[in-house]
Amino acid sequence: MELMTLLPILGVLLLIIVLKRSPIEAAFFGALSALILWLCDVATPYSQVLAWAIITDTMILFVSVASVIAMGLLLVVLLEKTPTNQAFTSWVGLLNLPKSQSVLLVMLGIAPMLEALTGFGVSLIAIIPILLTLLPKEIALKTALVGMAIMPWGTLGLATVTGASMLGLSAAELGLYSAMVSSPVFMWLALWALSLAKLLDKQALINALMVCVMFVCVLASASKTVGVEIAGVLAGLSVVAYFLLLGKKSPIPKAIWVYAVLFGSVLLLKVVGFLTGWQHWAWQGVQASFKPINSPSIALALTVIVVWWAYRQQYALNAVIHQWLKRAYRPLTTILCFLLMSQIMVKGEFLQGFHQLLNGLPTVAQIPILAMLGAIGGYLTGSNVGGNVLMLPILTDNNPILAAIMNSAAGASALASLPVVAIIAGLAKADTQQEQRLISTALMVAVINTALVAMVGVLLYVGVA
Repeated sequence: MELMTLLPILGVLLLIIVLKRSPIEAAFFGALSALILWLCDVATPYSQVLAWAIITDTMILFVSVASVIAMGLLLVVLLEKTPTNQAFTSWVGLLNLPKSQSVLLVMLGIAPMLEALTGFGVSLIAIIPILLTLLPKEIALKTALVGMAIMPWGTLGLATVTGASMLGLSAAELGLYSAMVSSPVFMWLALWALSLAKLLDKQALINALMVCVMFVCVLASASKTVGVEIAGVLAGLSVVAYFLLLGKKSPIPKAIWVYAVLFGSVLLLKVVGFLTGWQHWAWQGVQASFKPINSPSIALALTVIVVWWAYRQQYALNAVIHQWLKRAYRPLTTILCFLLMSQIMVKGEFLQGFHQLLNGLPTVAQIPILAMLGAIGGYLTGSNVGGNVLMLPILTDNNPILAAIMNSAAGASALASLPVVAIIAGLAKADTQQEQRLISTALMVAVINTALVAMVGVLLYVGVA
């Protein structure tokens, strides 16, 4: 019977890993199998009260995630018709930095800043042309993976906010611990990329260490104080500012004003929420809650309106809507199905046996298992949010450090997932052999990232405990 309660998760893993089915098909199977098992009284019997709790929390979590994804993808579609992302390529060249510093600027500055603002791999559109001018093609492709390491703070911190909401934790606390747990991932990826490019001399090492320490400090402090929504943006901006001081004086391209509008909108909404008290209003479910004024979706929607108006002559409404729906329906459907599956399994107590098994282990022994499960979720779904939704319900308690380990592991593996590799290969026009080598490298990166997250997670847990 206990094995039956794990069927939805095991089925999802089987469909994606063995049968090579898409995440949307696996998510549909997971939701349907969980629903059937619950109606068959495999775990906690069906009741109207439980059904209402499942539906309510699923819809609250879905609205909080879907509103950001929908607006973010609409902004991505609009930006493709503008010179915004291409402006970075010429600007980096004008700074006249040494090659190692230019690579660090892209990896820990521009890429995290853009990915934290919009998500969905938008940073790759900007950084791959830059990296191709700095490095040989195959090394540039591998280096592009590093720029995605901001995952838990991507799309204005969506994964961390969603994870915190699912577990009833503070997003600020989860963001702080996630920054601590993720810190060695940033460090090793930066050094690995410089080593790949044969740029890792003494000066480059010093620069990399300084930049990584600054990046993590800003990320952690911003997550705790001003919010995870803009922590990744501020961390990336701090690195950009550092290299601006080192480089040749060159004005920031006017074409990137869109990102300034988005950043300003986030800050404005935080101020408005604080002054009016609206930041405390929430759509409250049984366990989940959604605070609209704190959602990045409003800032994204405001930016979409401004961009549409500024470039309205370039857009055909029907074409934009078609592109938007084409891109949005798969991730939104996948997330909805995974959310429904997770809520049925949590509230139906499907994982009771697994929880008892984990509880039989010391917490320190649980950490590598949790890191591995988080990594599997992120890698299979190709999304930090998807990984969290799929695997976070496995947690036996809502300890923020354990949640941060799973959150960080999901992000550290999602950056190396097949969807991300496909985007990189497509943008760089890689051939089949190059793409296969990139897949192998990405898998290696995911494994090392997960091991680092687990090791630091153990040290952090022991130190705090």
